Amino acid sequence: MPGIKKFNCDHFLKHLSKVQVLQLANTIFSDNSMAIITKNCHELKSLDVYQCSRVSDKGLEILCQAPPPLENLNIEHTSVTYRGVALVLKKIPSLTKLFFDNVPRAILEATGLNETSGISNYIVFNLNNLVILNNPMRPENHLTTLLNVCTISCPNVQNLIVSEIITEEQLDLISTFENLIIVSLQCSTIVNPKLYINSFLQIRGSKLTSLSLTSFSLSVKLLASCCPNLESLGLQYPSFEDTEDINLACMDLGFPRLKVFNLQNASLEMNESQISFIISSSPNLEELHMVYCFFSDEMREIILQYPKKLTLLNLNNTIVSADFIEEIIRVHNDLERLELRNSGISSTEYDDLLDMVDEMEKKVNISWADYTEAIRELYRLDDSAFNTMQKRYILKL
Repeated sequence: MPGIKKFNCDHFLKHLSKVQVLQLANTIFSDNSMAIITKNCHELKSLDVYQCSRVSDKGLEILCQAPPPLENLNIEHTSVTYRGVALVLKKIPSLTKLFFDNVPRAILEATGLNETSGISNYIVFNLNNLVILNNPMRPENHLTTLLNVCTISCPNVQNLIVSEIITEEQLDLISTFENLIIVSLQCSTIVNPKLYINSFLQIRGSKLTSLSLTSFSLSVKLLASCCPNLESLGLQYPSFEDTEDINLACMDLGFPRLKVFNLQNASLEMNESQISFIISSSPNLEELHMVYCFFSDEMREIILQYPKKLTLLNLNNTIVSADFIEEIIRVHNDLERLELRNSGISSTEYDDLLDMVDEMEKKVNISWADYTEAIRELYRLDDSAFNTMQKRYILKL
């Protein structure tokens, strides 16, 4: 089990012939332990050896000699390499979830692909999760190569993370994954202007339940019409294309299933109508995160009025007033958590908020911190060195 670190688990692994799930993260699990599992645990479906440094490619080779019907395998932060993982991919076809620091490189190895050749072996894997962390310092076609092979070898991917997307071609390749449900995409910061995500939304949006976009340009109207099943939406550094009054243009659209909306690093002065529409057209919204944002009195009214089922409000590093927070506590009866780290609330105001919660007999957990005074004292700076906007960006949590 997670946290068991000081004893050798090998002695009891021998007696777990019927076990199907083993969670041994952060233990002294080793290659020898892997041999015991291979010999005794013939029904094992899930193995988690996260941060077990004694597990190497040798252990994976032993596992592949007589592999159990594994479906889930977590070997992150162990001593295995992509070569050992490539062997696992080829020898354990039942594997659907694989957690490793560089799965795409292992896929390239398993398929016999290098950066300059074509695919020599069209192996299809059963993986439904895939993380591709691109290095923007690599040649532009590096990510294109990874996507080309992964779209062929991993057609069943449902949960996809791709970072540092550079070209429209790469977005088109991502759109060829036909079974996507959970998607997190990050546009490279070296791309200017930002890439448009609308085509992807039109092709794959209907099945998506979770979508996270960083530094993309998009249409909120298209997002609402193409992604009716979204339960979680994350937008960081967004750029919106909609120019008309979005509330009038999208009267018949909305996000009926959205429960979590995570907005970060957004200027609501420029995009207020789009953000207001997302919040006001999400009747089942339970969690609202607005981090590193700046918004007007109109946006405050939207937050007070529309999320009828709000249980969590995160305003970390977004400047707000104590009066606004008091009103939130009064209005939102289902509220359970408030995140107010570095949000312009003083220690005195924080104490007053706690007193208010006690007096109203509400069960609201308020997480608060203000680093402004501590940093000012540390550097012995004058008050004139700090204005309201500077306080917002003093410390990123």
